[in-house]
Amino acid sequence: MIPITIAARAHQSGNPVFVAAARQLCRSLSEPAGSRWPVRLFMSPPGGDVPSSPAPNVMIACPGWTDVDRIDEPFDSTAARWRDDLKALQARDAAVSICTVFRHIRGRAGLGVASPVLERIRRLNRLVIGLSHDPGAGVIDIDRAFAHIGGQNLRTDYRLSGDLAAEFAGHTIALHLLSYSLEEMIDPELLGSARNVLGSLHDLIARRLCRPTPYSPPGSSRHG
Repeated sequence: MIPITIAARAHQSGNPVFVAAARQLCRSLSEPAGSRWPVRLFMSPPGGDVPSSPAPNVMIACPGWTDVDRIDEPFDSTAARWRDDLKALQARDAAVSICTVFRHIRGRAGLGVASPVLERIRRLNRLVIGLSHDPGAGVIDIDRAFAHIGGQNLRTDYRLSGDLAAEFAGHTIALHLLSYSLEEMIDPELLGSARNVLGSLHDLIARRLCRPTPYSPPGSSRHG
């Protein structure tokens, strides 16, 4: 049983997301394994230090959550910083992935006016896709997963604040790790069983967001 050590680099607001991911990953692996699977989580800000002992075997970068609001920073400078950070991560012996940013701004009226924040999110997500073309870098597409649900249903925006956002983003991260990042460390059959335990995004939507209508027998009235 190989312990999974996750080093996540994100803003403080991202911590609940990764706690949820580690918890869901542990539960999904522990059930088919028949005993508790060790999952460790270390957090640091973008560009921060990465622990050397125990050495992480999974590394996740989410610099977009801090860089969205840096409207005054030239985007070329942002992109250069991301590339340097990714190179530093890839120098470690670990599976490296980058998260996209959810394209939703809470309370934005729109009115046909272009939002500089939304445009920056779009550019950041395109940068993530471009960086993923480097060997060994995967994409955890939180934006795509959340687009199926909507910011209003999740009561969140690009900052991923709130319990629902943490649970759904954690699920997206855990599913990515079980599908791609851990395939060289864990038996494929066990990974498949763990994915079944975790369930799909649609399973989570049905469980957490869809509420069945109370049953009323024929001829009865629900009006008191």
